[in-house]
Parts: sequence; structure tokens; C-alpha cells
Amino acid sequence: MSLVGVSLIILIVVQGLHLYEEVKQDFRRKLPVGEMPKEVFVAANIIVFAFAIVTLCMAQAEMAAGFVMAWIFGIGMVLNGCVHIGMMIYKRAYFPGGVTAPLVLLAAVNLVYRLWVG
Repeated sequence: MSLVGVSLIILIVVQGLHLYEEVKQDFRRKLPVGEMPKEVFVAANIIVFAFAIVTLCMAQAEMAAGFVMAWIFGIGMVLNGCVHIGMMIYKRAYFPGGVTAPLVLLAAVNLVYRLWVG
């Protein structure tokens, strides 16, 4: 397995832990813009994880689109980690997903680095 593949797996696992924290801490009800409907939250997370698994499969098959998708997933998760951390700094308090957000950020930066260096 390539280092990009390993990095994708690590990020998928960390994102799973992040989702677990969000669910346990009722993230969807504590958004600054108001409550997110449960159906939207579930659908969005199914899409993210499906995208991640397809990305992993395509990257492992060394398909060019898989690497483009890996860039999208990596950058998206860098933003996810940064937003959670930023919310905690702004609120000066815990925000759901905040404990695992640094792990998401590190795993996503690792993926982007592996993509960058080839």
C-alpha cells in the first residue's frame, strides 16, 4: 500500500472518531447558525465517508481522479479541523468536535503532504 493510501486510511479513521465525538456532544444542535436537521447531518456524513472510501479505492488503483479526490478530501478536512479549533478559540470554550479536531488537522496535513511529495 502506498503512503497516500495509508494516509487516507488514517484520516478516514480519525474522521470516524471526530464524527463519534460530534454525535456524542450533539454537534448538530450547537451550530452558531442554528440546529442542523438530523437527516442533513446523517446524509452529509454518509456522503463524506462514501467519498473517502471511493477516494481510497481509486487512489490505490492509481487512478488520476483518485488523487484529485484525495486532494479535495485532504483540503476539506484541513478546513474542518481549522473551523472546529477556530470556533473554540472564538468561543473560548469547548465546541463539539474540538477534542478530535487537532487530530483531524494533523491527519489531513499528513495526507496533503504525502500528495505533495508524491
